[in-house]
Amino acid sequence: RKVVIMDNLNIHKSREVEELIRGTGARILYLPVYAPELNPIEMMWSVLKHFIRQLCRIGKYSMEQIVKTSLLLINPSSFRSWFAKCCYCTP
Repeated sequence: RKVVIMDNLNIHKSREVEELIRGTGARILYLPVYAPELNPIEMMWSVLKHFIRQLCRIGKYSMEQIVKTSLLLINPSSFRSWFAKCCYCTP
């Protein structure tokens, strides 16, 4: 069964978003109001900001280049680790 876990951002709770998700047969679960430790995206932002800070020091790239490069530097295996740290079961 598919489950979509979202934080409590207002746009996530819109009828349109909920209908789109439920239309795929997925169930929606919302995180507690303030629980960054349960949200894997917070770990990704932390790593992304680290890479951005490092690349900004070089000073010869545009912000767009820095963000794109930073995203490419994130190791794909990190995502599984972040989900595990947030207590999500992953295959």
